[in-house]
Amino acid sequence: MPFKKLIVLATGAALVSAISLPSFAQEEMKPMKQENAVYMSMVLVKYKGGMRRKAMEHIDKYFVPAGQKAGTPGPWVLHFDSGPWDAAYFWDHKGGYADLEWETSENDVKWMKALADLNGGQEAAMKLLDDYYGMIAKSTSEIGHHHQTPDEMKSAKK
Repeated sequence: MPFKKLIVLATGAALVSAISLPSFAQEEMKPMKQENAVYMSMVLVKYKGGMRRKAMEHIDKYFVPAGQKAGTPGPWVLHFDSGPWDAAYFWDHKGGYADLEWETSENDVKWMKALADLNGGQEAAMKLLDDYYGMIAKSTSEIGHHHQTPDEMKSAKK
């Protein structure tokens, strides 16, 4: 790219940035939290060949009942029909990013205890987890947020 074009592009980018500066750049900055934010984590999973159905059955047979017994919130699940991933699991973090500070949360402890109670003890529960993790080819986690609409905020307060 010729040097003149590069300078024109850089100048244009600088002007766009200056025009779009938020009002706090012209006023005194103040601390500000995200408003109406709902924090979530997402795990994308690709199961090993031929294991998708078995993994889903494993979740339905063992993990969902443990969550119900423990009274812990389960994920919202999206099953992909195309693309490189088989499923996405979404968890709300009502406590915001502070929920992610826990290596083992209170809900994790409750859920694991329920899994053990329903399936013959701690060793059996760990075997179920190992079996499930053995069905996974790869996974990745992401953290983010979305903003509630006024209607969602009203219904959340009820």
